[in-house]
Amino acid sequence: MPEVTEVIFGYGHPNVQATHHATVEFTKDTHLSRNGDCILVVAADKGLADLSNDFRGRSKNPTPNSPSKSKPAASRKKSTRKATHTYP
Repeated sequence: MPEVTEVIFGYGHPNVQATHHATVEFTKDTHLSRNGDCILVVAADKGLADLSNDFRGRSKNPTPNSPSKSKPAASRKKSTRKATHTYP
């Protein structure tokens, strides 16, 4: 099955915590309260409706045991962010 990739550009925010144990979120909103513990990116250029059908379908039913190509949170910058996730 071919890879499906989406690239999302957005920005960091002083209230980014990224402490949720199982969820990450990108939002098109520009404001972020301290309650958003799963949000990594604000002012994202894409929302769910902007992602391809292939990507959305693959993210609902990922290939079992597929390795993630995402970078660990510690290696991300707090300024402009580019988030990429590829499903094999």
